[in-house]
Amino acid sequence: GRYKHLHDLWSLYLQAGLGQLLKSIQHEQPYWAYQETFIHQQLNDYKIKLDYYQKEYDSCKMDSY
Repeated sequence: GRYKHLHDLWSLYLQAGLGQLLKSIQHEQPYWAYQETFIHQQLNDYKIKLDYYQKEYDSCKMDSY
């Protein structure tokens, strides 16, 4: 249960992150210099969350063996 739940969360974050990035890029081209730092920050936040979920996910996998 928990294992599946974490995997779903992790996939969701991945999709949400990519979706938001694409939206930002399409809408904000004139503000690219600003956007670049913004997107970089967003990516960093997602990466931190993804790493966290990945760790949780892996530890759940270990537990279930």
